[in-house]
Amino acid sequence: MGAQNDPIGAQLIVETNVDVTLSHDFLIQATEVTLEQTLSLGWDPPQHAGDMALVPCDAGDCPRVDMTWWDAAALANQLSASHSPSLQQCYELHGCTGKPGQGLICTAFTMPVERVYDCEGFRLPTEAEWEYAVRAGTDTPTYNGTWAMVPPYATGCWRQAELEEIAWTCSGSPDRVHGVGQLEPNAWGLYDMIGNVSEWTHSPYDSDGPNVDAATDPSGGPHLAPLRVTRGGSVWSVTGYLRASAKQPLSWELPLSGPSGVRLVRSLFD
Repeated sequence: MGAQNDPIGAQLIVETNVDVTLSHDFLIQATEVTLEQTLSLGWDPPQHAGDMALVPCDAGDCPRVDMTWWDAAALANQLSASHSPSLQQCYELHGCTGKPGQGLICTAFTMPVERVYDCEGFRLPTEAEWEYAVRAGTDTPTYNGTWAMVPPYATGCWRQAELEEIAWTCSGSPDRVHGVGQLEPNAWGLYDMIGNVSEWTHSPYDSDGPNVDAATDPSGGPHLAPLRVTRGGSVWSVTGYLRASAKQPLSWELPLSGPSGVRLVRSLFD
């Protein structure tokens, strides 16, 4: 994990290289969770898109853009419960106000297992799983190649040719998100992991560097720190955040200051 052959912008948040082992196989959604998926579970239409000064994306294949971390956890539970056969729900949410999809906020969560990796149902990816998935075996700034040089910290919106084929970004689409799966996927068939919509992870944020609390299967516990890691950047992100190793912390009570969503995962067991 961490900045490898992509030092450009890495000073934004510490991205030291760390060797990590994932001891399990897992499934990950090929796209971000869509509006159609959430409406099929009884969620109301998004309420925050207009507040974020985005051109509305209201087709069924648009990514859901207004989720708190708690919304994402509740969504995972709903998908586990509606699965046939039903699956173990990975998040036990406590002290909640509101309802899923309308700014759900809770005070704490527990899990039915010691590590989130051991839950059989749908869940948020850990930061390690997300970075492994976006890279698809590469070690460049994105899975589409090495960037040209940009100013230190990449704090502005700078065009990168390697992004244009795979990501909706601030340089080409600053006022709207787009339906999922329209651009080139990575080698493992995963779409829009960079740009478009920032994605929540299960992992807490650690300002000292990568969230690696163990060399194997890191950040698998409940970890009640309210700052959570988001990954992938969005159409509002500066260019430096549109890299495989880049991350942003955000309080789990808030949707991002830009479009926020999630793609869910499931552990595979023998």
